Amino acid sequence: MKRKQGQLPIILFTLILITVVIMITGCSDPLSGGGTRGGNPVVTGMIIGLDGYAAADVKVSLITSDYNPVTDSSMALPRCTLTDADGVFSIEAPDSGMYSVEAVNVHDGSRLLRFNVITVNDSISKLPCDTLHIPGMLKVIVSGSTDGYLFVPGTKLKAFITPGSDTVTIDSVPATTLPALVSSDINSNQTSVLRNDIVVSSGGVTLIESEISGGYLQITLNTAQDGAAINSDVYDFPVLIRLDNTNFNFNEIKDDGTGLHFTREESSILPFEIERWDNERECAEIWVKVDTIYGNNSTQSIAMYWNGAGGSGTIDAGSAVFDTSVGFQGVWHLGDGIAGGQFNDATVNRFHGTSPDTAFPETGKGVIGNCAMFDGKRDFITMQNTADGTLNFPENSYYTVCAWARLDTMDNQSHCIVSKGFEQYYLRSTYISVASRSAPLWEFVEFSDKDKWQTLSTPASEKQWAFIVGVREGKKQFFYCNGVLVDTTLDLWPYPATRTTSNDLYIGRFSKQTSTPLEEGIFHFKGGIDEVRILNKAVNADWIKLCYMNQRTVDQLVVFQK
Repeated sequence: MKRKQGQLPIILFTLILITVVIMITGCSDPLSGGGTRGGNPVVTGMIIGLDGYAAADVKVSLITSDYNPVTDSSMALPRCTLTDADGVFSIEAPDSGMYSVEAVNVHDGSRLLRFNVITVNDSISKLPCDTLHIPGMLKVIVSGSTDGYLFVPGTKLKAFITPGSDTVTIDSVPATTLPALVSSDINSNQTSVLRNDIVVSSGGVTLIESEISGGYLQITLNTAQDGAAINSDVYDFPVLIRLDNTNFNFNEIKDDGTGLHFTREESSILPFEIERWDNERECAEIWVKVDTIYGNNSTQSIAMYWNGAGGSGTIDAGSAVFDTSVGFQGVWHLGDGIAGGQFNDATVNRFHGTSPDTAFPETGKGVIGNCAMFDGKRDFITMQNTADGTLNFPENSYYTVCAWARLDTMDNQSHCIVSKGFEQYYLRSTYISVASRSAPLWEFVEFSDKDKWQTLSTPASEKQWAFIVGVREGKKQFFYCNGVLVDTTLDLWPYPATRTTSNDLYIGRFSKQTSTPLEEGIFHFKGGIDEVRILNKAVNADWIKLCYMNQRTVDQLVVFQK
């Protein structure tokens, strides 16, 4: 067959064009990773904002790991770029080596910092998707220091020391673990590491003291059968530490607990939150986040230091202890209420609770420090603007809601503990009995448009604290009381109603009057409520049992070593 005149050049041109398109397409995706480029290394990644969506126009800097923001010349300045509409960035490194990546959203001040980014020539280094957080602060005690400065290598973080200063602060520090804080005289090339492995919490203040003195106490976390009796490992767990005059000398520390911190045996700093510190009454409740608590183990321990012993410590770090990234969406200790004020949410979500002066609960003695006491007539707490937030779980999703509750009296009335609405989910006490149990009952309810009220229950007792936990796991539902699984068999109340998700979260009553299946009013609670938590995941039985064994009046987890 004869080929037409000019056909061969057209075919060759088409093949060349297809080859070029394939080559361009193969290099166009900044998140594709790997591959030969023929040039300097490239670092790519994706950044998520505080709202959970891709963050556009975020300034991203690539910084050499040994960068000194005070003395390095302009030749070593960080390379910068902006994320695109999809939160994606791509930035070229000057050469192979170790770098840090710093990202800042100039609109809301949120930021992140990633260390030890390795680059290799002719390749693309793809970073895991990362999320911006509200920054924290470093507060460094430098009493008696001369002219000098502090900095974190591989970052832009720095602060100058003025002779005679007592403290130096470094603001806008990304929430992460800083490998080192380094000090230097202003006219010297000599540097010294002031502290290693400094934990900075979102919205928190990390205190660093230069002197090495003070006290130390070893704390064993006993999960063996003679302790908390937990068989499997539990992760990212807030351990409750109770201090009193039998295990701690309150005269050795400042009145507000400043100077306190916790570490693992290997000296890694642990985030913690002081719920209450009362020097006069010599008592305190502190939450310490431990990354792993080993099951059936009586030898694991953490260390508590104060007044500079052991290095640096983190204070005011509730958002790091009750981290939203591990499930906590709202945590209310309920011991901090002052009439006209608010009940603080310990998470970064800041769903703080309020109520009118005429309905503000009193403060009473709880299971964990103080609690909120409700009069059964007026008192309640509401978390405004939570109807459409992260506490609004879809039907058949995964979540956990738990609280300590104590009924003052049995009065044949229903009483709400915590609720996202009568037609969504709630914990309460009730006198409406089921076939297998007689009233009064503790009850966990999830509302379904198909099945209506899906209830689990267990007997309740008067004037006794109970740790109540409801877990929803898709179409499965579990109910725990005092660390024990008490019900999994759903009772259905198929009365005409429609699922409603428009209510804010309430503690101590429902948001509005209820009339289905019975005229019951708003269900005001009468008694004490303590430590309400809501998580966006279904926690397991060991997590629940460990909470109970640790938080109960006679703690079975924490052992102080004399």
